[in-house]
Amino acid sequence: MTFSTATIQGKVMWIGWKDKQGKQENRNTTTLWVNVPDKRSDKDENGNHTKGTLYQVRVWDNQAITAQKYIEKFQTITLTGSITGIDNYKEDNLKINMDFATILDYGYKQQKKSLEGKSTFVNMKGAIQEEIKKKVASIK
Repeated sequence: MTFSTATIQGKVMWIGWKDKQGKQENRNTTTLWVNVPDKRSDKDENGNHTKGTLYQVRVWDNQAITAQKYIEKFQTITLTGSITGIDNYKEDNLKINMDFATILDYGYKQQKKSLEGKSTFVNMKGAIQEEIKKKVASIK
């Protein structure tokens, strides 16, 4: 039986952890769901592509521990691994299973969102502009 290998880059949509898994029951496993955007699809109001391919990726042993420590939801990562199967996920969506993956790049983490749903930088910029408006109004 032959396995295809793939290298993908996408955003982590979900991350899970299981220890003591496998035939020997002494292996740590981290499962990631990574969404790889379809660059030909339309973009939404936030600039994200509306369509993509979902990969369920399993990372084993020490790399699983490292992934659990350093990877967060919505982080962009690059990894390579063996394609072990394709399943239907919901309606008209494929989920590609990738096993024994190696994380090549931990990428960048998306800015934390504030309560208003805007990025922290945008909120800081808005707050500074409000302070400047108040100062200018008090001078007049």
